[in-house]
Parts: sequence; structure tokens; C-alpha cells
Amino acid sequence: MDEVKRVWEAVRPTLHDAGIRLWAYEGSSSEADPQQTLMSNGFAYLTPTRGEAWVSRLQMFNCHNELTCGGSTIGGLNVVIRVAAIGDEGKRHLEILRKLAQGTTGLWTENHVVPLWKEVQFDDIVFMVSPYVGHSMEQCYGRWANNSVGDIVDMILQALEAIVFVHGLGIVHRDLCKSNYLVQWHPESLSTMRVPLCRPRAFLTDFETAHEFPPDMPTEERLLSGLPVEDYQRPVPPEMDSGALYDPFKADVWQFAESFSDVKTTVPSIDAILEDMFALDVSLRLSASDARDRLAEVVHSTPPISLLIPPLLLNPLPIF
Repeated sequence: MDEVKRVWEAVRPTLHDAGIRLWAYEGSSSEADPQQTLMSNGFAYLTPTRGEAWVSRLQMFNCHNELTCGGSTIGGLNVVIRVAAIGDEGKRHLEILRKLAQGTTGLWTENHVVPLWKEVQFDDIVFMVSPYVGHSMEQCYGRWANNSVGDIVDMILQALEAIVFVHGLGIVHRDLCKSNYLVQWHPESLSTMRVPLCRPRAFLTDFETAHEFPPDMPTEERLLSGLPVEDYQRPVPPEMDSGALYDPFKADVWQFAESFSDVKTTVPSIDAILEDMFALDVSLRLSASDARDRLAEVVHSTPPISLLIPPLLLNPLPIF
């Protein structure tokens, strides 16, 4: 870990020259300078129910791996700095991000990919700088966030819109789970027992294992085989583990649904859609667009107050 810290310290001057202040790197987290003036970057908020005591959470970044660290721009906007490529390794990852997270594509309302604000070169390493987004979607239930079914389902609907957009460009994520989505804030409607007047935007991130198909490749030929990477640790659908060619677009849907398999909304029509996304039989499994449309139809025909209910946790975790 000391070696990792030395590497981040070595790149600090280069990042500073690019207008980025690197936060203090301390093992599994990095923290902002306590003297830094707080300023909204438009991607991270707190609800009044949490109060000012939680402001410090937006000044700290939990590093999921050694390749990421928190920081801020010279102007005071909080960001995340991440190693995108080292030499040729990660080049495809960076190319996909440039396509999804920059330029005109990044302006479309249905594009939920975290923006790529800047690239910084240090020797043969390319760092990408993206806005710091408030919270992980992984915390939307079973942890500290007191979210209602309506809060959670809205996140799921946005997450589906996100992957439909990505799939439409011939790109599969191959690591699609709720922990790879971020949200500006958690509404925690069960704390106020009021339907929120506005909803947090959800963002999709972590495209290291993504694959892009040529735009002229026929749909029926867009197949892959094997795991995303060697020693891949997340749950995978049967077809991905079979060694045979499979539809990676449907595999994305299964992985996303699997990450919500430990919760029930207790709304039969909504739970049925999630179950159809989780079907082991690929021919019965919903596509991302079909899941989005079916879920939107149910949600839009349901009074919001009806979803102001707690989710049913199938494997409750200790709250922290």
C-alpha cells in the first residue's frame, strides 16, 4: 500500500499542472483538504434529513481499487481520478469512454454514463478525470439509505435506460450490477413519508470489461464467449460460464437483475419484471429495452403514493 501511495504522490505535480488537486491518499480512502471551500459540482447532494453532519461524506472517496483516488479542480469541484490505460493495456476501455462520455453523445438525456471531463498523461499512463458522484446505487437498500420502493424502482428504471442507450451503440458492459451505478443522492422517502418532488439522476460507470461490436456487424453475430476477465468473481449467467458463444446483451440484463435478487418490492407486477430479467433461459429473458418499457408502463400507471412502502429484504445485512 505504501508503494501505491508513492505512485499517487509521484503523479501529484502532473495532476496539479492539469488543474487537479489530488486528495490525501490513505489506503482504502482519500480525503479532501478540510480547508477546501465546499462547492456543488452538480453530481453529489445530501437530503435535509441527514443534515450537515453528513457533509464530510462528500469530502471523502472510498477507493474501490488502487487505480482510483479523489480530488478536486482548482475551482473547487470534486472529482475522481482513475487510471484508464497503461500503454496498450486499457486502450479499448479508454476508447469506449471517449465515445460514450464526451462530445455530443454525452449530452443526450438518455445517456447516463459518468462524463469524462479530462484526460491527463503521465509517462505511458492515461488518467481520466470525472465528476465525483454522491453515492453508490449499491446502498439503495439494506444499508443506511431509508429508501422506499418508489425510490428504488426509479433507480432501476434509470439504470435500464442507461444500458439501453449503451447497447444501442453496440457496446456491452459485461460487469453490470448495481454497485457499478452511482446516484446523486438517496431520497430516503421513508424518512419523510412523502413522495419526492424530484429524483436523483443515476449514472453508469466502470467500463473496464466492456466490449464494442463493429456498427456494421449483424445483430445475430454479436456474440461472445467466456468470462469478462480471467478469475472474474461476480455471479454470471449460465451461458457465460458454458464456454459456448452467447448473447452478451442478455447477459448484461441477467447480471443487473441478479444484483437485485436479494430484494422484493412486494408489487407483483414489478417483481415479475425483475424475475423475467433474471430468467436462466436466454430465450425467455427480457432484453434491456423490453424491461425498461414494461417497468415504465407499470410505474407510470401506479400512483406514486402506492410505492411509498419499504422493500422486503431477503438477506438483510447489518446497517452501517
